[in-house]
Amino acid sequence: MLPPKRKEEKIKEGNRKEKKFIPPTLEEVEKYVLEKKLQVNAKSFYDYFTEGNWIDNKGNQVRNWKQKILTWNSYGKSKETKKAESNYEQREYSNLDFLYKNKGVSNE
Repeated sequence: MLPPKRKEEKIKEGNRKEKKFIPPTLEEVEKYVLEKKLQVNAKSFYDYFTEGNWIDNKGNQVRNWKQKILTWNSYGKSKETKKAESNYEQREYSNLDFLYKNKGVSNE
């Protein structure tokens, strides 16, 4: 029986075969967006990662583009909810008379 430390090293080194990443075509990205009903601009996603040689924002090689596009979709949703929560432009300020109700009264 191997000591525990040796066993961990063997697991880490294992015969794990890394899949070589093959970038998708624009058509594949568009098809996936439609299939999953995502709210992502497929061309923007494709152009962004193609220009960056399929490297993510942390400097790592993209391994799963479908996972990345799902992440992009969630970012888009969070921006929409922030816009919905902020109703600054929709507020009405026409009835502020209550602020000026006691304007003529002195504090004696």
